[in-house]
Amino acid sequence: METQNLSTERDEMEVNERHSVHLSQLQQHLDSLEEELLQLRTATEQQAVQYQMLLDIKTRLEMEIAEYRRLLDGGGAR
Repeated sequence: METQNLSTERDEMEVNERHSVHLSQLQQHLDSLEEELLQLRTATEQQAVQYQMLLDIKTRLEMEIAEYRRLLDGGGAR
């Protein structure tokens, strides 16, 4: 009976150790995924800022082109 109890305890310890190792691996993987998510969010925010800057430049250029066209059309009528 005592041998069986020792064997059961040993088996339980081995199972606990395997679970602990597996849990540690899962935690490392989770940490890695969280870091990747943070990097992706940062990159997305940077792209959004760059997009807005480019959109502003495009709008200003379109306004400038429209002004030049107006001046050219008005200048051609003289």
